[in-house]
Amino acid sequence: MCVSDESSEQSLRLLPSLRGAPLLLVEGDEINRAVSRETLESIGLRITIADNGIAAVEAVKSEGIVIVLMDLHMPVMDGPEATRRIRQLEGFSEIPIIAMTAASYAEDFDRCIAAGADECITKPLQRQSLVDVLNRRIPPGDYQPLHMLSASQAGKGGSSCLPTDADAEGIIDLRRGLHQLAGNRQLYATLLQRLDMRHGDSSARVAKLVATSQFADASDLLHTIKGVSGNLGASLLYRAAVAFEAELKGERKADDLIRLQAEYDEAVEATGTLIRNGVVPEADGVVDADLSTVTMEEITHRVSQLRKMAVNCEYISNEAVAAIVEPCRSLIESELLDQLRESAADIDYDSLIDLMDQITVELDRINTD
Repeated sequence: MCVSDESSEQSLRLLPSLRGAPLLLVEGDEINRAVSRETLESIGLRITIADNGIAAVEAVKSEGIVIVLMDLHMPVMDGPEATRRIRQLEGFSEIPIIAMTAASYAEDFDRCIAAGADECITKPLQRQSLVDVLNRRIPPGDYQPLHMLSASQAGKGGSSCLPTDADAEGIIDLRRGLHQLAGNRQLYATLLQRLDMRHGDSSARVAKLVATSQFADASDLLHTIKGVSGNLGASLLYRAAVAFEAELKGERKADDLIRLQAEYDEAVEATGTLIRNGVVPEADGVVDADLSTVTMEEITHRVSQLRKMAVNCEYISNEAVAAIVEPCRSLIESELLDQLRESAADIDYDSLIDLMDQITVELDRINTD
């Protein structure tokens, strides 16, 4: 039986009555957070972010959350322990908790369910499977649908900043990566560069761990890279990480480890070369408003809002940064504004918070002079 394009599109959508529902995304990796957030916001959910289990427990208590998407492997406190603690909170024994893991091992799924998760889904997240789970698990409620321009809509325009399909063939599945990010080319290019920056030296790191028999640590590193590369459609790197991790968890035959290390090295090199040579960030978005007439009160409000977005680890578009930088050119030192652009492009939230505080001090000084 053939499924029509219209039916397929409908199946990828959240039920209208559920749009605007507040979801807690608990994800330990910053790249995976950005990918998952973009996907979830593009289907109409309000997202709160937690990067570890302790933060997740606190967010559930204070943010009006109605469903939780919980990563399994995280620093500080892992997903199973956070799930157990949430279940122990008064009034939260029935809140839907969907566990996520990049592993395909039965014991990981068993851990999710034993801890109290309602079900477990694998990463990289499949949009179809994710929407199916959310439609089944989000409790009915009087939710306020989102009416703001989504990050994905804001980032779809502009010239292409990615390699061609022919260049990326067999290395990066561009169609899949863009699909994961709801077509946001600008964010996709930024996250690919972040992948290369963070894990471009992983060949040497894995080799050192294996050589010193630190197999569990090597496996954990490959597990992280597997999840990130899968989310971004870095298919060659993903397959190499999957195979290497499986061997480290299995028999660890010397010949196989040598072969898999070589294959992993080649995948890292090919992926990094393609990213560095073929991906250039898009030019900053054009802000339509006449920023020369923006009041000091409005600038201060925008700075406050951007700081709040950074605290919540939200995606920050070029337009949001330009809305502060342009009217501040005659007020704030250019070096500080350049740092703001760079930190936003690097998704460096700690630096953004610090810069917002510095800019706030400068604006307060100007107001009192």
